[in-house]
Amino acid sequence: MANTVKLDSVCPSVYGISVRRYQQLAKEGLVPSPADGLIDFVASTKALITYYQKLLQGQGSITLTDERARLTKVQADIAILEYEKTTGQLLEKDEVISAWKAMIMACRSRLLSIPTKAAPLIEGLNKRESQHVLEKMVWEALNELSNSSKLSPKKRKKKFLKKVNLKRKNVTPKSKKKTSRKVGQKRKPNN
Repeated sequence: MANTVKLDSVCPSVYGISVRRYQQLAKEGLVPSPADGLIDFVASTKALITYYQKLLQGQGSITLTDERARLTKVQADIAILEYEKTTGQLLEKDEVISAWKAMIMACRSRLLSIPTKAAPLIEGLNKRESQHVLEKMVWEALNELSNSSKLSPKKRKKKFLKKVNLKRKNVTPKSKKKTSRKVGQKRKPNN
């Protein structure tokens, strides 16, 4: 093999490409693969000339026109995203995540408060009345949550903090009333 030369000495000086690029072209089957860092100079040169001719004719892997069209499309997509962001049609990912977290936490706390609020109300009621009270409380919670979602995140946060502060101010220890009722005994109706 009189035409064999070292790949790393020919690529930069003669072909004007890096060794890595030559290996990429060889992997694509466009030029002969190197064997132990050696290539057939004549066959490789012919293959590279053919590859570059096809590129010039627009029959290569990527044409200049294709690249320009792709660049134009990317630039147009970026412009659309910027426009949607400025008009408020596109939201930041972090803002959406924090808004959903706040809504889920509000829903969670509201739903977890139902048993505490419902327990004294359904004590002594029959099954149907208890179910009605619970359904009413669930619907109240859902309506409250749906109405609060119409507020902006800042207003919702303000409203939430206001509620929390009011609850903290109104917290006073309650004295436990002793009842003379026995377990399972129905509560006397209020007149």
